[in-house]
Amino acid sequence: MSASAHSDAATRGAVYLDLLEQFRSADIPSAELDARLLMAAATQVDDVALIADPDKLIEAQYLDVLGDFARRRLSGEPVSRILGRREFWGLSFSLNNATLDPRPDSETLVEAVLAHVADRDAPLQILDLGTGTGCLLLALLSELPNARGRGVDCSAEAIDAAQDNAAQHGLADHVTFSVGNWGEGLDGPYDLLISNPPYIPTADIDG
Repeated sequence: MSASAHSDAATRGAVYLDLLEQFRSADIPSAELDARLLMAAATQVDDVALIADPDKLIEAQYLDVLGDFARRRLSGEPVSRILGRREFWGLSFSLNNATLDPRPDSETLVEAVLAHVADRDAPLQILDLGTGTGCLLLALLSELPNARGRGVDCSAEAIDAAQDNAAQHGLADHVTFSVGNWGEGLDGPYDLLISNPPYIPTADIDG
């Protein structure tokens, strides 16, 4: 944070306005949202607390964390990577270095699958290839109570993230994650196959 944020006047309101001004000066398009998210994560002051008591002082230890967050955001690091999580389908997903961020436009895949399912209470078997954070599979399992899923990824670190996310959302008993090369060695049958692999530039694809 700036010098003013470390003074005796480091109130909730002053710190937020200081952070917002820094982000706006850096032409960050989502300055207001980013400031709120980072402040809430670093100082445990959410929107409600900020509005309810803007004059309350913030402890120095929280300001140090927020200062680090601010420097990282100003250097161009996305908020999702700073916080290590991102929301998808109304669920919060943990990220790590082996996973890509779940993107809002990928929710159309979840919508398409759900539109295809005639009976949401059916005991469906779902296979997710290149599962990453597990966001697609876990989003579907959150909507299909009797379904079971299998997520496969070539990265053990990505599988760790997916397993953590399943546990976080109470879906660990509904899904199995494993390291593998797409569908090699998998037993079926599966009712649904989903996949949203990383996008590859056309120039990088062998002709």
